[in-house]
Amino acid sequence: LDSEGSVLMSLTGSSGNATFAGTLASGNISVTGGGGGNGQIDVLRTSGANVRIQSQSAAGVLGVTTNHPLQLKTNDTTRLTIAAGGDATFY
Repeated sequence: LDSEGSVLMSLTGSSGNATFAGTLASGNISVTGGGGGNGQIDVLRTSGANVRIQSQSAAGVLGVTTNHPLQLKTNDTTRLTIAAGGDATFY
């Protein structure tokens, strides 16, 4: 913990991975790619979809990197589904 009560973390070892359980709460979470490369967040479920949010030099990217549909929701209701093959359905 630093003087303001924030958790500081350093990863060591060859994998560079950390595992968290529970809730991670922050007023602002920043992810920066190593060496100034793309920053990205992958959210995955074992044997399920992998959702990726990525910041590239000329574009922001939101997608699914597995063979699953992407759904956009408002008020917890699906409004748009993009199938793995690219077909889009609006509701």
